[in-house]
Amino acid sequence: MEKFFDTVNQSRLIEIISDTVKDSGVVSLIDKYLKAGVVVEQKFDKTYLGVPRGAAVTTAEQYHAEQARHRTRVERAPVCAVR
Repeated sequence: MEKFFDTVNQSRLIEIISDTVKDSGVVSLIDKYLKAGVVVEQKFDKTYLGVPRGAAVTTAEQYHAEQARHRTRVERAPVCAVR
């Protein structure tokens, strides 16, 4: 499990995400993030395999959680009938 994130197929991951997320802008942003590459010991390396870990993923999770909370608030909003 330790090396799982280092071996994720990025193309397949984007396919799976595209099936779930219908906003093409969000899918495109995730794709660009995956392909952004990494800097290790002051050397840039392109990434073709694996997914980054860390703050950006946490930020995405927080955004998703906030969107879910917002949808719940809207769905449960009080209704007032006026004649």
